[in-house]
Amino acid sequence: MTALLELAEITRRFGGLTAVDAVSMSIEAGEIRGLIGPNGAGKTTTLNLVSGLIRSSSGRMKLSGRDVTDQRADRLAALGVRRTFQNLKLVSELTVLQNVMIGLHTHGTSGVIQAILGTSGQRAEERTMEAESLAVLETVGLADYADRLASALAYGHRRLLEIARAIVARPIILLLDEPAAGLNATEAERLVGLIRRINAQGVTVVLVEHHMDVIMAVCTRITVLNYGRKLAEGTPVEIRADENVIEAYLGRAGLEERIAGHA
Repeated sequence: MTALLELAEITRRFGGLTAVDAVSMSIEAGEIRGLIGPNGAGKTTTLNLVSGLIRSSSGRMKLSGRDVTDQRADRLAALGVRRTFQNLKLVSELTVLQNVMIGLHTHGTSGVIQAILGTSGQRAEERTMEAESLAVLETVGLADYADRLASALAYGHRRLLEIARAIVARPIILLLDEPAAGLNATEAERLVGLIRRINAQGVTVVLVEHHMDVIMAVCTRITVLNYGRKLAEGTPVEIRADENVIEAYLGRAGLEERIAGHA
C-alpha cells in the first residue's frame, strides 16, 4: 500500500545547525500520527517542511505517491495539506466566520473584478463558502460565535477557530502544532474528541504535542524525535515501553506521571 505521506531521509540545516537530520517516516491514510520529542527536537521544523513553509536541505517527500519535495505552501495546500500553528495566526479584526472562510481561498474561482462588481456568480460562491464555514463551526462547537470578532474569543476557542479554518477546505492531511497548548484538562479532553471526529471524516492527522495524555489517548502511532533524528516509532503502548524514549525523553519518573492510565 502506498503511504499517504512519505518522508525519505529529509534533512533541514540552518547554517551549522541541523534541525532535522535524515528523518524517514511513512504515514498511512487514516492514521492519527503523534510527533513528540523535547524542545528543539525538530518537530515544528518537520511540520514546516511538510507544509511547504521551508525547503529541505536534502531528502525527498511524497504525497499519495507523488513527489512533492520543496513544493510551495500554496501548492501543497491545494493538494490537501493544511495546518495550524503553535502561535495562533488568526485575523483579529475579522469575525469568527470570516476567519474560517479564509481557509477556502484556494477553492474560489471569482476574481477581483467579479468581487468589485458583485456578480451573481461571485455572490453564489460567497454564499456557498459561508454555508460550508458555518457547518465547520458547528463541528468544532463555535457556531454560536460566528459573528463575534476573533479577538473577543477566549484562548481555548481561538485554538478551535484555527482548527476550523484548517479543516474547512476538507484536507486529506491535517498538521496540528501543539493544539492543546494553554488548554485546561477539560478543554484538552474535548480536543481529543474533536480530533477523533475529524479523523473519522477521512482526514489523516499529524499531531505535534507536549501533552502526553492527549498523545496517548488519540494517536494510533507515534514518532519520537530527539536532536533532529528519529529516536523511535510505534504504537502508544510500544512507545511507553521503549527504553530509549524513557531515558532520552520522558524520564522514568516523568513517564509514569505523564501517561499513567493510557497503557
